[in-house]
Amino acid sequence: MDEWDILLDTGEEKNEWDDEWFCQACEFGPMAEATKKCDRCGEKKDSKYPEEEYDEDGLLKEKYEEIY
Repeated sequence: MDEWDILLDTGEEKNEWDDEWFCQACEFGPMAEATKKCDRCGEKKDSKYPEEEYDEDGLLKEKYEEIY
């Protein structure tokens, strides 16, 4: 092998944290890949949240109610 081939080797490396996930709702984790629900809040593993509901700090945007 050439020296460049060794440097550019794109072989898949397995890290110990590849099979872990964090809860998107309460940020609890890491949890094993086999766990399908969060142990803390019960949210499912693959739940997604629309980004337009959150501000640049990651906090939920407040919805103001107009009072007449």
